[in-house]
Amino acid sequence: MTKKILLIILSLFTISCNKPIERSKFALNTICEIKIYKGGNRRVLNNAFKYIDQLEKLISRTEPESDVYKINMNFEKPVEISSETFALLKIAKRYSAETSTFDIAIGSITELWDFSSLDPVIPEKINIEYLVPYIDHRNIVLNEKKRTAMLTTSNASIDLGAIGKGFIGDMVIAYLKLNGVESALINLGGNVQTLGDKYINKKESKNWKVSIHNPFEENSSIAMVSIKDLAVVTSGDYEQFFIKDGVKYHHIIDKKTGFPAQSDIAAVTVISKNGAKADAYATALYIKGLRRTHYYLKDREDIAVMAIGKDKKVYISKEMEKYIIEKNEAYKFEEL
Repeated sequence: MTKKILLIILSLFTISCNKPIERSKFALNTICEIKIYKGGNRRVLNNAFKYIDQLEKLISRTEPESDVYKINMNFEKPVEISSETFALLKIAKRYSAETSTFDIAIGSITELWDFSSLDPVIPEKINIEYLVPYIDHRNIVLNEKKRTAMLTTSNASIDLGAIGKGFIGDMVIAYLKLNGVESALINLGGNVQTLGDKYINKKESKNWKVSIHNPFEENSSIAMVSIKDLAVVTSGDYEQFFIKDGVKYHHIIDKKTGFPAQSDIAAVTVISKNGAKADAYATALYIKGLRRTHYYLKDREDIAVMAIGKDKKVYISKEMEKYIIEKNEAYKFEEL
């Protein structure tokens, strides 16, 4: 599933600021932007975008030459894949097992839903019910020694839409580091990842400020967080959806039903050192809803979470409190 931009990056410059090397382009079915503040050069920046294109061609569900397409089209046959795709499938299977609500084997269901159509059609319930039992990451078998992946049934299909941008962000950050970049910001359609401090000049640097979008009001934020070397990802039901016969159908699919998740959450923001984890968990926690998310996060320190309820209250984990520097006073904030 594709997330539209859910975060507003606040980049406030003064005369003393170094102007970043920056570029944006359409990729991953969204607007992607990279800003380099210290280290690197224009060649490094351009090669970072080439790397994004290369990775997209490997993990796309619709590109005939991609690894994922080949796996989906050759069920019960091991397919040799790139090291990047193998690494992504490996961690995606792990998060599928850990969360129980995020699952990369959901492709056969997401293929039935078309949220980009001008005249969307609700899939036949009988078709969805038939495929739901096959949404199980265990139907994807990996062989690390041979670097192959295989689907055990034709009724399962891989869709990396809920983790792909986070993974690609991680890979681009690693590429920038390898090429001497010390300060940079990546925004892949709302998936924000930062490298180092925001470099101002030789005497000054500071944390990055990221504004969390308000799902109830345009051009409004719920809160602002201050981060360094972290990823910030939001998943919500208000960007990709259609209304049919008075019913709203959004793009976040519940693997148990095959239909859009019935959640009491409007949007979830996850902060993590790992972009792929933040991406996958934002989807997983949205589907879990407030109550299950509360219990799931108990004693967890690896992710920080902000869940904006449909009751218009903002629920934040103890870890998230560390990053918040501003709150929208029109909303009530409670511990998650």
